[in-house]
Amino acid sequence: MMRLKRKINLFSPTPKVPLEAKTSPEAVIILLLLVIAFASCLDMRMFQVYFYQSVGYLLNVFTIAVCFGFYILRHKKYTYKDIKLIAFALFLIGYCVVSALITNGGMRYVGTVFNTVIIVIILRDSNISFRAVRNTCFAIVAIMLCIAMGSGGYYNNQFANDSINSNYIAQLSVAGMVYVNYFLCFINHSKPHRIEAARIIIDAISFYIIWECQSRGSLLAIVSFVGMFYFLPKKLLKKKNFITVMSGVISVFGVLMTYLYLIIVVPTNALLMGKSTLTRNKLWTYFWENVGNNRLKFFIGYGTNDSMRDVFGYGFHNISLGIWYDIGLIGFLLFTCFILWNMREVYKGNRELNMFTIYGMIGFMTFQISDYFAITFTGPLVIWNYIMLGFIAMAQKRGDR
Repeated sequence: MMRLKRKINLFSPTPKVPLEAKTSPEAVIILLLLVIAFASCLDMRMFQVYFYQSVGYLLNVFTIAVCFGFYILRHKKYTYKDIKLIAFALFLIGYCVVSALITNGGMRYVGTVFNTVIIVIILRDSNISFRAVRNTCFAIVAIMLCIAMGSGGYYNNQFANDSINSNYIAQLSVAGMVYVNYFLCFINHSKPHRIEAARIIIDAISFYIIWECQSRGSLLAIVSFVGMFYFLPKKLLKKKNFITVMSGVISVFGVLMTYLYLIIVVPTNALLMGKSTLTRNKLWTYFWENVGNNRLKFFIGYGTNDSMRDVFGYGFHNISLGIWYDIGLIGFLLFTCFILWNMREVYKGNRELNMFTIYGMIGFMTFQISDYFAITFTGPLVIWNYIMLGFIAMAQKRGDR
């Protein structure tokens, strides 16, 4: 017990790096998009409009494009590192355009990748105030409490009522757990036991929602989160490029685990959390049997208009397979390189990683694991993942000042 308490307190010192007094306009808008994504899960009609009718996707693309314009106008001087990051991001977006044109795949992935890389670039150079953090945290907690009050037996009730898919609600609980715990790092730690109690309460609420939704991927994510946060030694997390390697391994295993799932789990006909393996068996079997049918498309993707949508009507329930199949192995590798590049950058120099960065990296890896069973890559809810990656870059760059 004493050993566990000591590890918890490693994440509870008074912050070494103060928050900026004024939040950048772009950061305010992105935080608002984050809260809107959470709020869309409160009601089926809102969710239909935001997610299935593409309003959320279009809102994100348009808003982030405007924010990028503000970013460009605000920056009069760029470092060599800034130029490299922007150039790589534009190259990745350009690749997605070419892939979409060749495969007649539509431009949806272009917008999604644009959202991802530009959010990271913008937040990396943004400021954020304590008030913005506090208000965002309170909003997320309020939404999670509303969800928790109505989540009893949610998995079974969704079939009897017009309800949002339980996997989305479970993903919301994972995102809420990650962000609330992260934002608690910014709060004054003069009374650390209160902060630790708040963490335990929000984690318990998240676990309750996930259990009532019977979501296996989200349960795996929350178990991984607790393991990384409470039991991985902080000294190990600070070791140069350790988390970058972990993130890379998680990305690669995200592909490999689907194959292992088919040859190890599926033959057992096991019921995991009351659910069968049938859906993912069909989807992942289809991927491995068909991804190599066309050598060119193996590398550049089959596009979102491929016949797979006619067979199943939705994506692969795995973000790695979804990226690979739709924008190719090249796209998947470029996308992964963008993530790992940003993770690796925080280790540059001789400084010690601050707690904001360490906790943000744990949160992002939790999202990566949640994406093993994610419904879709193109949906606007993926904004949860990459705002966290932007916060990682922001926190560490603030430490350079």
